[in-house]
Amino acid sequence: MFYLKREGCYEENSATTSFGIADIELFGLKAERVFFNFIDFSSFDQMPQHGEGKYQLCRIQAYYPQDADLKPVKEKAEQAYGATVSEYYPFNGWMDPENEKTMKLEPWKETESVQYWGSSILGDVLSEKDMETYQKNWQYCRDGLNEENWDFFKDHARMVSVVFSDQEADGGKGMEWDAHNLAVYNVLSSQT
Repeated sequence: MFYLKREGCYEENSATTSFGIADIELFGLKAERVFFNFIDFSSFDQMPQHGEGKYQLCRIQAYYPQDADLKPVKEKAEQAYGATVSEYYPFNGWMDPENEKTMKLEPWKETESVQYWGSSILGDVLSEKDMETYQKNWQYCRDGLNEENWDFFKDHARMVSVVFSDQEADGGKGMEWDAHNLAVYNVLSSQT
């Protein structure tokens, strides 16, 4: 989840805009940085156009100090989101040895220091009559998504997910709100 702490406060390219705020209280504890990530789907050549410059919020990442006690953050997350889910599918895209884009289909399992919350599963929200359109266009927005793994993706991906990490090593301490699927859904639903 928290692989890289970006030090800059603003980043922009043709499809995304990100900015960060330093030293802000979030869920009862001061975060070192909170990043807001937006995406403009009209910059994707294959996506149905919905108007240039309409950025959608797709991810928020909060990084806490490594020596922080995240107990109040976890408690507030539990109050806000209720019961956790035992596993989370991040559906990260990556390049395989043959330089083909592929998608990891293995879940991350909940532990004492890493918890997950999730909203509705895509397959429960997407209309059956527009499923072919969703399948065709969603592939442009997620690396490695294709016809072979679409059914698995739609049956496991969440519209919105929240990840809490209280790890002192690799993963880091923080929270991530991922609404990429909701942003894609909003764009595609406005076109159907």
